[in-house]
Amino acid sequence: MEQKFILLHGDCHKGNFIVRPGEGLFIVDFDDMCFGPAIQDLWMLLPDVVENCQNELSWFLDGYETFRAFDPDSLNLIPYLRAMRIIHYAAWLAVQSGEPDFNHNFPEAGTSRYWNLLIKDLQEIVYGK
Repeated sequence: MEQKFILLHGDCHKGNFIVRPGEGLFIVDFDDMCFGPAIQDLWMLLPDVVENCQNELSWFLDGYETFRAFDPDSLNLIPYLRAMRIIHYAAWLAVQSGEPDFNHNFPEAGTSRYWNLLIKDLQEIVYGK
């Protein structure tokens, strides 16, 4: 199946969902909207890596395909999307570092431990575990 790009939320994770009892489920924070493959918005909703989430992924895709077709080959993009997110987040932290209370809210940012973990995560993506 050919990869089709659709309009995405761009930062779809559980922190951007609000549940209001009696009113419903709402998604917020649309400042990262972009075009891309559907998996870009779906992978961060999984509770763990794909290999450990086969049941959740199956349930999620069954629901997703109620509305539109899903290319299962796009699951291969997840490690690269994860690497892209890690790099994007590091850049976001660098931009935010001049803000008041940054060090209070992100005490690990920029430390040796922070960079070592970031590099380790990227190496695992590139070279495997």
